[in-house]
Amino acid sequence: MQTLEYKVDLPAAFRAFWILMQSPDEIGPGVEMVKHMNGKSMERFFQRFMADPRGAAIVRERRSLLAVLRDRQAMADFPAGSLGRAYFDWTEIENISADGLAGATEGDLPEGIDDERRLVMERHLQVHDLMHVAGGYGRDLVGELAVVSMTLIQVRQMGLFLPVLLGTLYFGVFRGRGRVLTDAWRRARQSVWMPVQDWEGLLPRPLDEVRETLRLGPPHVYEPLRGALVANSPDGLPVIGA
Repeated sequence: MQTLEYKVDLPAAFRAFWILMQSPDEIGPGVEMVKHMNGKSMERFFQRFMADPRGAAIVRERRSLLAVLRDRQAMADFPAGSLGRAYFDWTEIENISADGLAGATEGDLPEGIDDERRLVMERHLQVHDLMHVAGGYGRDLVGELAVVSMTLIQVRQMGLFLPVLLGTLYFGVFRGRGRVLTDAWRRARQSVWMPVQDWEGLLPRPLDEVRETLRLGPPHVYEPLRGALVANSPDGLPVIGA
């Protein structure tokens, strides 16, 4: 049986990271970088997911979070202030859909994996976007790094170690966004384990109530940073475009 094990390729990971820094809005380079550094971490994640009674029930019942989130009319019909409606509004603002991340990663799973592993990985990707909304983070560079940092702590996905390390050094040390990131780490440690939560059941509930249920606490207000990274700043450091 094929497991969720990836071959570690550090040169390929660094090449993908460099491309990502020049085009941070592109999903593909980020997916490539993570894939080349995951190693055996996602198989360990799968085993932990299945060992949790809630995770085992999700797999046994074949619950597809992707199928729920891609129903945009249903998301739009959720009450104002709910997680589901906030998710819909967020996807409208960011001009993305539930299929976006799933489509970008299609074909990057190890060949021959079984349906159980495929379903868990599909859910893992969709929870990423819901963590953006529940956490109060945008898809800007700092917001993305905050969610990726939370995922690294919660899932121990080793493919995320490089972007978290380098992103924290750059945005935290050189660009004054350290408080946002340390707050994200704190929230990840104090919260419940996100992957096995009943996200389908959380969608109709008020967002503040969802944050309390997940033990996330209120979101950290921060100034988003968007745009490409360039290498011609006066101090020799990359500059964030407006």
